[in-house]
Order: sequence, then C-alpha cells, then structure tokens
Amino acid sequence: MTIKKVFIVLFFAALFITGIAPTIDPDMWWHLKTGQLILQKGIPSADVFSFTVLGREWTAHEWLSEVILWLIFRNGGLQGIIFWTALLSFLTFGLVYKNCRRGKPYVAGLSVLLSAVTATIGWSAGPKLFTYFLAAVFLYILENWRDGKASSRQLLLFPLFSVLWVNLHGGYILGLTLILIYFVGGVWERRPSLVRLGIMGGISFFLTAFNPSGWHIWIYPFLQMTSPAQRLYITEWQSPNFHSIATWPFMLMFGVCFFFVVKDRRQLAATPMVLFAGSAGMAFLSIRHIPLFAVLNAPLLCRAASNILEEKGLKEIVSPASRDTRVALLNHVLNTAILTGVLLFILVNSVRRVGSNDHEIAKIFPVTAVDYLKNQGLDRKRGYNDYDFGGYLIWKDIPVFIDGRADMYGDAYLNKYFDTLRLKEKWRSTLDEYKIEYAILAKDRALCALLKESPVWKEVYRDNVARIFVRNP
Repeated sequence: MTIKKVFIVLFFAALFITGIAPTIDPDMWWHLKTGQLILQKGIPSADVFSFTVLGREWTAHEWLSEVILWLIFRNGGLQGIIFWTALLSFLTFGLVYKNCRRGKPYVAGLSVLLSAVTATIGWSAGPKLFTYFLAAVFLYILENWRDGKASSRQLLLFPLFSVLWVNLHGGYILGLTLILIYFVGGVWERRPSLVRLGIMGGISFFLTAFNPSGWHIWIYPFLQMTSPAQRLYITEWQSPNFHSIATWPFMLMFGVCFFFVVKDRRQLAATPMVLFAGSAGMAFLSIRHIPLFAVLNAPLLCRAASNILEEKGLKEIVSPASRDTRVALLNHVLNTAILTGVLLFILVNSVRRVGSNDHEIAKIFPVTAVDYLKNQGLDRKRGYNDYDFGGYLIWKDIPVFIDGRADMYGDAYLNKYFDTLRLKEKWRSTLDEYKIEYAILAKDRALCALLKESPVWKEVYRDNVARIFVRNP
C-alpha cells in the first residue's frame, strides 16, 4: 500500500463525508410534500399549501427533483436523503477532480477538497444540488471540447441534459451560459469545431421549453435574480457575511485564484478568466452561488497551486513519478493501518452525524410546537408563521401564511409579511386583514415581545425553538 494510494482513498472518502449534512434546509420540507402531491395528483398549477393566496397560479418547475426527493424519502427516510446529498457531493467533486488537468493526485486532491469544503455553505438537501452536479458535467464536457477531445456523442449530451436540468432546477440557465462562454471564448481563441458546439447550444436552448412552464421558464431565472424583496429578506440571496467562519474557505479559494489570474493574466486563456470573474461576482452578490464558484473554479485553483509549487522547486509534488516505488514491508503495514484507522473514524463520524439528524431538526424547526397546534385544534385555523417554519408546517399538512416559495408570493406580499415581522408602521394591520387567529414564531423574534404585552394576544406555548400566541376571543 503506497502513500499515493492511501491519499487517493482518503481523498474520495473525504469527498463523501463532506457532503453529509443534517436535513435542515427549510425548503426541503415543501419540496418533499410537493413530490408526494405530484405522484398523487399530478404537477400542480395553483397554490394548494397556503390559506392566504390559495389558488394563485403556481407551477412546480422543479417537479422532477421533487419527485426524486420524495421517492428517496419514501424508500429510505431522512437517512436516505442524507445519503443522496453525500453521494451527489462525491459525484460532483469526483468529476471536478477528473477535470483537473495537472497536479494529480496531491495538488488536485487538496484543491478539490478545498472546493468541496467551500461549497458546504450551501450544500443542503434540495433541487439546487442537481444544478451543482450538472454544472460539473457541462464543465467536464466543455473542457474536453476545448482540448479537442470531445466526441460528437459527448456534445449530443448537451440537449439531453438541458431538458433534464430545466425540469430539475431553475439553475438550468447556467448550463446554457457555460456553453455560450465557451463558444465565445472559442471564437476568441480560434478553437475548432465551433459550429458543432453552437448548434448543440442552440438546440439545448430551444429544448428547455419542454417543461411545465413552457417558454415562460426562460424569464423565471431573471425574475428571481432581480427581485429586490428576495435580496433584502432571504438569507441565501444576500451577500456573504465574511465575519462568519463558514465563508472563510471561499475567501481562501478566491484569494489564491485571484492572485494567479492577476499574475498570469497574459498566459491565461480568456475562457477561464471569464468563468472566474463571472462566478466570483455571482458569489459576492449571493451566498447561494458560492458552491457554483467552487465547482467551476477548482481546476483553476489546482493550476494556480501547481504553478506556485513548481516555482518553489516542488515539482515532484505536482508531478509525482508515474510508477510508485514499492515501499518496505513495515511501511506497507503502517500505511494500511493508517488507512484503516482513518476510514473507521470516518465511518463512525458519519454514523454519528446521521444519527443526530433528528436532534438537529428539533433544534431548528418547531417539532413539538406543531404537536401542540394539532393537539389544540389550531392547525386548521388561520396562522401567521415564521418564514423559516413555513416549509415544515406544509410538511405537517398545516396551511401556511408564507413559506419558501417566494417567487409565487411576489415582492409586494413579501414586503407586507416582513413589515409585520419587523414591526414596521401599521404592522398590526396585516394580522387583522388576514384574520389571523394564532401566530407561531421563532422564540427570539421582536414581534413575540409585542404580542406578549398586547391585550389582544395570549402566549399559550413556548420552548427553545418557537412560541405560539392565540388571539383572545
């Protein structure tokens, strides 16, 4: 057992465990419920989960991923969802590793591992994981095309994957954008086979109309990205907070790549520079785009690290001997023992993290508070709920005031909701307008303090996660 083999095994094991995360994405719950609904009644065309905008036009454009999520849950429970999340991490960054042209295994492995850690800030169970994976697929094929290694069959995958992508997640526009970037870059760099790539890109664009929304899906990503209310209120659409340790891997990755791009800008081709600049701009604008930055720029990071090491006279790390020298028996036994011990640690840690999932859910979502609502018969009444609780309430078959489908509710409704939550002028009017009978809120909301003191409301439940108030008769 050589050091190189030990490294490779540990690297891929680390990729898998990096993707293991508790199922605490607030949107996962309504995605699961939508998947269940689709298999029972078909793809919905109107809202069925809220009582405030019930019947409003709503197309579940991520219907395919929601069906997949529900099938995984139905057969494997939340543990199955966790495994699926980790598997997509493994496949996505395994493909990114394959896309690294230099520095294998050490430099490429560590670069991709940093990329995977960078992506954990947004790596949670939901349809967006398909976008990260398919971005890696498109990048791999496009890099092969750029190197003159892509066959016609590989390029034919673009239309197929585009139709699949548009029914999995609204991030399908990224695939078309990547094709366009490589096409324009190919014109600039005078690459061959431009006509074939252009034709496949055009076909891919028109085939994305094959989805429940039809051609309207072409507008949807731009409406999402330009919504002022979503950028103002929804955390994942906001710029990263660099005081948070979770953003530091991104800053490290960005810093190394930026240094390399500036230093070698004369030798670097246009395409990777545009990819870096575009994805970095998106990541600085919105947290949800940091995983995309990580996926798209891992090969650039690997190249940058390789160049730095070569300049320091460490070429052997970048390009180790193609044939491993057999080590002595003692070292062989030692390496095997180290590998076995680390893999056992990873296994035990993975089991522990999966086993603590219910506990993590109970720390974030109103698990026992919902039980109280049902026991008291409040679940069928009109309630004002915390934004992050909406998906879980839908999962528990409770009609909601609001949930994570911000695009369906619209900016005007979001502003009205958050004006109340944040105690803006006339905040009481929303509760009266919708004839709210109870409120279920995160325990530290400022609104809780005012409802507590109001003669109109009475606090009937409180725990470490949520508080419930009912309107006095």
